[in-house]
Amino acid sequence: MCLAIDICGTFTDTVLVAGEDSILAAAKTLTTHQNPADGAMEGAARVMAHSG
Repeated sequence: MCLAIDICGTFTDTVLVAGEDSILAAAKTLTTHQNPADGAMEGAARVMAHSG
């Protein structure tokens, strides 16, 4: 599995992928400019909860 996180200006996109082409879960959270890791961790928690 691979967890991909793209931190942008407004939103942070997080995707959990299995293999090369199987998306297990995806989330879009607000980017937290003071600490970008907070938005990334929220997205990671969401995709992990969604995927079980």
